[in-house]
Amino acid sequence: MDYVLLGQKIRAARITAGLSQEQLAEMVGLTSQHISHTEVASTKISLPSLIKIANALHTSVDRLLSDSIRDS
Repeated sequence: MDYVLLGQKIRAARITAGLSQEQLAEMVGLTSQHISHTEVASTKISLPSLIKIANALHTSVDRLLSDSIRDS
C-alpha cells in the first residue's frame, strides 16, 4: 500500500470538504496530530480509522485506495 498517496488523497478530500485537520479529527475521534501524521505518511492508518475518515469525508475507502490497488 502506498501510504504517501493515501495521505495525499485524504488531505485532498478533507480540503475539498472544507475541513481543517482539527475538525476532521473531532468528527472521527482521533487527534489532529494523528490526522496530520496520516496525511504525510509518517504513520500507518488502521482500517477502522480509515473507514471513519472515509465516512466523514463522504467518500469511499475504495476511492481513497484506488491508486494503491495493483492488479496481479
